[in-house]
Amino acid sequence: MTILPVVLCLSVLGGANGVRSSVAVNKENKDQQLSGAEIDASGQTDIAKATQESEATALCSGPCEESIGFLGLGSACDYSDECIGCEKCQSDDADAGMPGTGTGCSAFYRERQTGTQCGMHAVNSVLVNIGKPKTTTRELDDVSALSGEISHGDDYDIGTLVSVFNFNYGMEVTQVGALDGHEQTVHALLKEVGKIDESQLAGLGESQKAAFKRQARSVSLNGPKATQVPWVICNLGAMHWVTYFRKAAIMVKGKNHRRTAQWGWCDLDSIAARDGEAAADMSAGSMGNLKCVAIIVPTKW
Repeated sequence: MTILPVVLCLSVLGGANGVRSSVAVNKENKDQQLSGAEIDASGQTDIAKATQESEATALCSGPCEESIGFLGLGSACDYSDECIGCEKCQSDDADAGMPGTGTGCSAFYRERQTGTQCGMHAVNSVLVNIGKPKTTTRELDDVSALSGEISHGDDYDIGTLVSVFNFNYGMEVTQVGALDGHEQTVHALLKEVGKIDESQLAGLGESQKAAFKRQARSVSLNGPKATQVPWVICNLGAMHWVTYFRKAAIMVKGKNHRRTAQWGWCDLDSIAARDGEAAADMSAGSMGNLKCVAIIVPTKW
């Protein structure tokens, strides 16, 4: 037996009205089909979203966890592709920064140590405290590749740190000492800044020598005000970088009851920050006697 299409059955039974009714019924059926398809699509979207969220959470317990264990949460979230989508990276703990609060040394921004990122933390402790944006492991890795001292989110060579200041932030900084050198006091190292090797002047005319000498910079801790550096980054040996910032002077009554300005310094060590210790106060004398194998200092500020 042949079964005729519904539209024909209705048209035979109802004439023109039957045709219109068949169209209406057909449209209603299509609307129902579309509505069902939308529900299915919506359901599939919800399932896909739930799956993606589950996968994102799973990423935190796989290769991403290894990166977090090695680099620390902040650096892993910033650097590791394995941590893209990891929910831990959306938390406040992913940022190693500690904004300054209060007065004295607690007023300075510093960062908690993550992995072997002390170089980046030291640089950021300078940048943020002078009103500039922070650098990142990606930026430092790019600079390290250009300088030939390739690094992947870990210890950075002194040349990389200096280059980031000079070329990425337009600052004028210099380095003194070497990571494989011997310890010297900050006071002694600062004396080397701007020091001219006479052999560099050999063969130059008098006007050229004068121009060369004019480019030299003289910096100090407690010398003439114009030469007093506002900050020093010191490598304490064992590849650990620490930023020291000059804090506001306090007036101290000295001999003959005369009041003089006395400068102090703040130790913004990232390891101390990680361990929950307050930024330490240092006297000018302690800062000058601090021993470093190398330092990074500004020559213009």
